[in-house]
Amino acid sequence: PPLPPPSPPPPADDMLFARRSVVAYRPGPVPAEAVQRALEAAVLAPNHFLTEPWRFYLAGPEARARLSALNAAKQAAFEKVPGWLVVTLVASDLAPDGSFNTKKGLEDHAACAAAVQNFMLSLAAAGIGSKWMTGAL
Repeated sequence: PPLPPPSPPPPADDMLFARRSVVAYRPGPVPAEAVQRALEAAVLAPNHFLTEPWRFYLAGPEARARLSALNAAKQAAFEKVPGWLVVTLVASDLAPDGSFNTKKGLEDHAACAAAVQNFMLSLAAAGIGSKWMTGAL
């Protein structure tokens, strides 16, 4: 007998509904393949002026320990996070006061936010939780 037709792929928005910010993580490292795929998804983010203003840094054990120590009240919680990706913005245009409050600077900021969202959605599609943190630790 003939094989049944393949199942249709899940709706593209399934990962939107799957992604949640989490604070309790499974023990052990995040699979390197999932991180690599999420980075590949991140750099597909729209960036109006093609500036690719994002920079991604995977924090190793020493950097994570130093970052965690910056906030003693949250240090125990931070130490349970299995992997840290630090994202920074390299603005293509700065205002006279040094801020990125210019048209291109704001576009760069939006592009970084979209890149982080893509990264997190890719992790969600792989069944991996994540949490977006901004500002001071």
